[in-house]
Amino acid sequence: MARISEATARKLGLGANPKARLDREAKVYHPSSFGLRALDRGGVMLWLPWPPSSNVYWRRYRNVTVIGPDGKAYSAAVKAFLADKGVAFGDKRLSVSMRLSAPTQRRYDLSNYWKCIEDSLVRAGGFDDDS
Repeated sequence: MARISEATARKLGLGANPKARLDREAKVYHPSSFGLRALDRGGVMLWLPWPPSSNVYWRRYRNVTVIGPDGKAYSAAVKAFLADKGVAFGDKRLSVSMRLSAPTQRRYDLSNYWKCIEDSLVRAGGFDDDS
């Protein structure tokens, strides 16, 4: 098992006080960056802010994969939004389509962002995990 130093653990937000890094460095998501619209036949359209990459969302710590500070901040923002709007699909049949609008013109690996959005919706209770 690989060991990391306490300094590295603190840098990853996994040290004795992980909230310190979360308050200092994790992105804050403003409520106006979220949106919801009801569609025909019971559908819902959600607008969510651009997520962190899965390379940042997930972190490795002592051979364990954990959600990093940016992932926790994004998931918490999505959870607060869904709870406020009362959106939950549970185990109902669900079809998901996404249109991602990148914040800049650079190239992105979209699968990294898809996974973060999906994981955040599952963690928020938006729908049940299929695994």
